[in-house]
Amino acid sequence: MIPSQANHFGIASTVALLFILLPGQAAPTNPPTSTSQGSNASAPTSTTTQLNQPRYWYATLAAGALQPQNQSGYVETHYGYAISGSVQRSAGFNGEAGIGYSFGAIRTELTYAYTSNSLVSSQASAMGISEKTKGLSGYTTTNAFLGSAYWDFTNQSRFTPYLGGGFGYGLIYQSPATFQMGYGGSVGPSAYISVPAYQGKARESYRASKALDVFVEAVYRGTTGYDGESGFTPNASQNGPLNYWGGNLGFRFKIGRQP
Repeated sequence: MIPSQANHFGIASTVALLFILLPGQAAPTNPPTSTSQGSNASAPTSTTTQLNQPRYWYATLAAGALQPQNQSGYVETHYGYAISGSVQRSAGFNGEAGIGYSFGAIRTELTYAYTSNSLVSSQASAMGISEKTKGLSGYTTTNAFLGSAYWDFTNQSRFTPYLGGGFGYGLIYQSPATFQMGYGGSVGPSAYISVPAYQGKARESYRASKALDVFVEAVYRGTTGYDGESGFTPNASQNGPLNYWGGNLGFRFKIGRQP
């Protein structure tokens, strides 16, 4: 009886021990699974935050084309009559270089922009007579220095749209302009004009790597009106704003980031 009781006691003890130990062993397996799932679920957010919203310095380069809008002008001559009109320019090259700092969703940037356009034609009116120029030649360049801010609409994809704009200073150079009108020829002098400048941009960037973004952007850039020289008279002319619209293709290099 003793061996039999011992056997029954041993079997009962073993079964009881199994019921006690098995749940205890299974229980710890759940938290790691939950923790692992939680870790996996949060990983994309963490990765996205690291890639899309870090603080870093960057350099930017862009090139494209800008089309000037017609520019109006007006001058009061010392002959007792006024001349008014407008100038048309061709689409031309636009190049930009800058350096900026990303705070996350907001970036600030200092940019130098160069634009060059050729004169195409002009329309002038005086004493009730309106004439269009023929054989107009010359060019206009603009060197602009702008401080801008941009808002990045960050998300979990590699594409990031953003909007922004800024203000600064522009230096306009007008080459000597030659043109022919119905009542004779004339030559306009060269001129340098300093004016306030501004710009607005809307664009889409693509994260090519951790260190490089590629972007395309729509650009609107303009200046205030200004006074300048006149080809008809030594008096100063009153010129309307010089405004452009167009687009760029560019790159943003994140300084200190691994490729």
